Amino acid sequence: MTVLKTKSGSSFVKFSDIAGGIPREMMVNDSIIDMAIKRIADSWLSETAFIVLPLHLSRIHWGVIIVEVAFPTTSIVNFYEPLHQQGYKEEIKKVWTEKLLPFLENSRAESGAK
Repeated sequence: MTVLKTKSGSSFVKFSDIAGGIPREMMVNDSIIDMAIKRIADSWLSETAFIVLPLHLSRIHWGVIIVEVAFPTTSIVNFYEPLHQQGYKEEIKKVWTEKLLPFLENSRAESGAK
């Protein structure tokens, strides 16, 4: 079982809580949000292996962006939205391309990474 945790050990979340083993089997729950908020203050981006960004899509449904970060230059991005609806997929992609990706690129530029 894969477990993601803060460096301090004060918070953790099982990967199975993030995404069901089979799509539509499980929903994202509040432990993801709690973990993400605690993680923000717990480490530098350059020390981070994963970025987990829960998204409240259209204010009625949860999805998540999970980015595997190999700092300074490589990222593997995964979107999870259990209902597989086009509108939600577009909303997740928009957050990635307009917000999270530029944030990562700016962080890399500020650190001197190419």
